[in-house]
Amino acid sequence: MLKRLKERYAWVQWEWRWKVHKKGEYTILAKATDSSGRTQPFTPMWNRKGYGYNAIQKVHIKIE
Repeated sequence: MLKRLKERYAWVQWEWRWKVHKKGEYTILAKATDSSGRTQPFTPMWNRKGYGYNAIQKVHIKIE
């Protein structure tokens, strides 16, 4: 279930409750979409010092 708190012109807080039924390694991806329907790319575009990083966030986890 995705739970969001939405405010105009602000970051969107969200959480995802996930019941893991099997041990293993997983990758969770978080991708944002703006009000015009534009989404974050899978790979970041180069920018000086990385300040404009806008790619999909990836988290690798291991359940033992």
